[in-house]
Amino acid sequence: MVPPLRRTGRQPNGNEIRLETARREANMIPDATGRKGRGQGEEEISRRSKIASRELGAGIERESTLREEGASPLSPHVTALEAPAPFLRAVEELGIEFEGAELSRLGLYLAHLLDTTRRFNLTAIRDPEQAWTRHILDSLSLFPLLVTQNAKRVADVGSGGGLPGLPLAILLPRTRFSLIEATGKKARFLAAVAERLALANVAVCEGRAEMLAHDRAVHRESYDAVLARAVGPLATLIELTAPFAKVGGLIVAIKGERAAAEVAAAKRALEALRLAVEKTRRTATGTLVILRKNQSTPRGFPRRPGEPAHNPLGVSRGPRVPKRKDRRGV
Repeated sequence: MVPPLRRTGRQPNGNEIRLETARREANMIPDATGRKGRGQGEEEISRRSKIASRELGAGIERESTLREEGASPLSPHVTALEAPAPFLRAVEELGIEFEGAELSRLGLYLAHLLDTTRRFNLTAIRDPEQAWTRHILDSLSLFPLLVTQNAKRVADVGSGGGLPGLPLAILLPRTRFSLIEATGKKARFLAAVAERLALANVAVCEGRAEMLAHDRAVHRESYDAVLARAVGPLATLIELTAPFAKVGGLIVAIKGERAAAEVAAAKRALEALRLAVEKTRRTATGTLVILRKNQSTPRGFPRRPGEPAHNPLGVSRGPRVPKRKDRRGV
């Protein structure tokens, strides 16, 4: 059995997180690596301070809007699911030791995920025991890596139903998580369940990654680790995630059996985005592809919305096939 990984310290409240973010972006406080923002001089600091203040206000307003838009997507009668024995054994092998109410909060999150899926699609997995393994355990496979890296700010790109971000946020209350999701109803679910679970370290960012990644005041090159699960082929995924990571930070994709083939197919994209494959690691539920960002992402990436998916970097689409004309010749 792996020795349990220890976590200490109180959970910060939402205002502390927002204020720290605003101060860091406005005053260009050095991060853990000692790097500062690019701007120099009083005028630039003043400019970034105004931007950060606007973003702070917009973020608070958007979080409020997500809560107020229509009825909550969550049922008030949902109770926490009990964790099955195989899941508990697998978690123990990861070296994770649950503290306080963490396990019950995971069970409540999973119960809301499966219950809400009956009204709109968040997951194809409906069986609770399978969900504990294929959703919660799969997400927690990233936990040892984030603890080892001492990640303070993490982005979950294409969060969907909150995987892997929300289970990790429950176990890492002093790490700030940004859940980036383009679909409005999914973003509203994420905001509602984060509030129900009292996760003050979670911010829901509704918008396309292609747009948010160009926001230098809040998102671009601001995260110690960027996570993605079930977002798309690696060549597409890395264009959507790399711009969010700090230089020296990690991009981690949860992949399946074809991970090695996807890494090979993404070779040119990795070069264009200045990423290096640090390692791939098999887990009980899949394969982690761990990338290191060694240089800043070129300013043109990501490309306009939809382009990374429709035309992945360095991936040949083959010869273009002319469209067949309608039989009427129209």
